[in-house]
Amino acid sequence: MSLTITVADVNRKCRLSVADYDTDIQSLITETKPVIEYAIADRYLGDTSNTGLQATLQLGALEVISGEMLSQLLREEGATEQLQVGDFTIGDRPQRNRTINLIDPYGLKTQGWNRLAPYLKAHVSVQSESKSQIHTADPEFTEEAMEQW
Repeated sequence: MSLTITVADVNRKCRLSVADYDTDIQSLITETKPVIEYAIADRYLGDTSNTGLQATLQLGALEVISGEMLSQLLREEGATEQLQVGDFTIGDRPQRNRTINLIDPYGLKTQGWNRLAPYLKAHVSVQSESKSQIHTADPEFTEEAMEQW
């Protein structure tokens, strides 16, 4: 199965109410979605009967793509400029005494990858290696016990 991420979904997640970035968002979806799908283990991506799993994968991918879009918006010229007169500020939100992380300024990409982490090929192969090491080290370790593990 292929994940379905739309421009409207990204606009909603990024809280963009104008269509100014629709072309950029579509390009971002086109280049990023296959990378995310490739990182997910086939057995999870193909398990279309599990609607909860598919919703989790969709949400994780949406968060990663939306987080990248917000990162790109923040890197636009003038995006972090502000005008301050007394206590009144127009422009970027205060960053609570921290530097701006231009790679993942809102933590949305990290949140998406964390949501996808259990289903990624790298995680699944490490988990499989761990199980096989335990199984070979303890011949009494049954298949039933492995399922419970």
